[in-house]
Amino acid sequence: MISVLIPVFNQDVNILVARLSAGLSYIGQAGEIIVMEDGSAPAYQQINSPIATLPFVRYIAHAQNQGRARIRQLLATAAKGEWLLFLDGDSELCRDNFLRQYYEAIQTNTGVVVGGRTYSPAPPGDCTLRLHWKYGSAREGRRPGDQQQPAFMTNNFLIEAQYFNQLSFDTGGEGYGHEDTWIGIQLEKAGIPVRYIDNPVLHAGLEKNTVFISKSENALHNLHQLSARVPGEVLARHVKLFRMYQTLKACNGLWVVKGVYKLLGSYITRNLHSCHPSLTLFDLYRLQYFIRLHDPRS
Repeated sequence: MISVLIPVFNQDVNILVARLSAGLSYIGQAGEIIVMEDGSAPAYQQINSPIATLPFVRYIAHAQNQGRARIRQLLATAAKGEWLLFLDGDSELCRDNFLRQYYEAIQTNTGVVVGGRTYSPAPPGDCTLRLHWKYGSAREGRRPGDQQQPAFMTNNFLIEAQYFNQLSFDTGGEGYGHEDTWIGIQLEKAGIPVRYIDNPVLHAGLEKNTVFISKSENALHNLHQLSARVPGEVLARHVKLFRMYQTLKACNGLWVVKGVYKLLGSYITRNLHSCHPSLTLFDLYRLQYFIRLHDPRS
């Protein structure tokens, strides 16, 4: 039995949950859907509360925000299934056979199955959403024919409950960023098999440029914290930016990145907030930010 677990914070999940409920009814498999509000505003709880009447659905509202790690633990504790399917609340199903593909996947000898994510092929009309869309499409989005995701992602993955109970979602940092990296490292260390399948959800919750950049900075703080508990060679395998940092440090090149940013910083800031943001410049921005944070004397 699969328990579909959806943490929600200030999101309308009516359409997502209705489609999942209908999908379970159609395939005739045992399952449940647990939606847990993580301190959402009362207005959103009012919007989402009708889903409690749908077949297979349990709706639980927490008045206080529990945090990304704690809410997943609470969902897993509430679940009855041997398999746990975690979905982010801002997901949209791309296919009607979404759940069927996961039920077929659990017939294989795999402890974890990752479906991945995709983004709308058309850029948003609002330029303030372009950076997130462009980054997600290029670095996270699933393309036709892809056999693997670029990295482990927790927005849409299935895991045996016995394995989930061995994991920690606490990165040692706070807020957004690198929970996925930490889980992927733990799975690798434990030798738990991970299978990637072509079963993505559409990531609909694009952030405005200012928010996305701020969250990216928070993620770099978490990466800095994570580097204190994970060997460098392991972290470099999982995080491209950390691998770039190590390469530059080995050849005494960190000062070059800081120098280039000092010259181009104002231009880079304008570009990242434009209708045509450059991912190369965004990489440079993140790299110099991490260098200043992680190696301030360089």
